[in-house]
Amino acid sequence: MKISLITLEVDRRGKEGLICADNMRADITVAFYLRVNETEEDVLKVAKSVGVDRASDKVAVNELFNAKFSEALKTVGKQIDFVKLFENRSEFRDKIVQEIGNDLNGYILEDVAIDNLEQTPKTALDPSNILDAEGI
Repeated sequence: MKISLITLEVDRRGKEGLICADNMRADITVAFYLRVNETEEDVLKVAKSVGVDRASDKVAVNELFNAKFSEALKTVGKQIDFVKLFENRSEFRDKIVQEIGNDLNGYILEDVAIDNLEQTPKTALDPSNILDAEGI
């Protein structure tokens, strides 16, 4: 089983953009760096649940964690106003890591990096969506 670092990217833009506490939308790309934890217990857990061949397969690992990582982004994003999010990325990053937690079924989260963060263009917002309307 390979235990090398795997990079998963969550990209939320336009209508899928991250909704902040002030209902502004943010186009954001976040990279999550994880790997199989090097303990015997965790290696066995991953081997049993994912399989040895799929343990470091980026597509398989993405299927496992994409929903969890996206939900963490949405949960934390909704707690912070856009300007604060933009100005204090490290706090946002730390809250994402905290929200994800340590229970990753034998994997360990090494780091999280915000690759891109911009306000969603007004043209991408839907005035019939109550949150977008408030943001507009």
